[in-house]
Amino acid sequence: RYDVKDFIKPFKQKRDKQFYWAFYNFKDYFLRYIILDKKTVSNKLKRQVQNEMAINRHIIKHKSKLTHTLVPNKVNKMTNKEKLSQNGYYIKMDKMSGNIGELSNKNVDWNHILIQILIGIKELNDIHIAHKDLAPRNILYRKLDKPKDIHFKWNSKHYTLKNILYEIRIADFGLSILVDKTKKKQSLRNNV
Repeated sequence: RYDVKDFIKPFKQKRDKQFYWAFYNFKDYFLRYIILDKKTVSNKLKRQVQNEMAINRHIIKHKSKLTHTLVPNKVNKMTNKEKLSQNGYYIKMDKMSGNIGELSNKNVDWNHILIQILIGIKELNDIHIAHKDLAPRNILYRKLDKPKDIHFKWNSKHYTLKNILYEIRIADFGLSILVDKTKKKQSLRNNV
């Protein structure tokens, strides 16, 4: 058993220390802590972290509709049990192999990856989330032991991607927003 305090690392944001973060890589999952420094944190950063946690909770609430989004297993505000801070949060996530920026072109079917990314964007749009920070570092993959088929529905038609070697998940919702239902079509355009 680890003492979390031993793993906290300062994260400098431009001029001053506003929060600490820790990222733990366990056998089956990742654990990410964010602890805000009450003395120096700006209201803007505090709202951004609170927004990210709210988006993650929204994703958990709708997880049955999401196949290509990295759905957190748990998102919580820290309590005195963690003995670190009541001004922090933690997120528990499934383990992935890396981000797509790390993939080499050898033996990678980029068509399958692109289709999975588009499915993920559509799924987020269906639950009214605009990601606003889609980049290779925020698109994670898991290398599968053996190829598998992925079945999905798009505009009431059913499709199958055969022999998928890499499972794709969209992650990092720090800049994401919940979109009003009346502006939903515009948000899909903004994501793409």
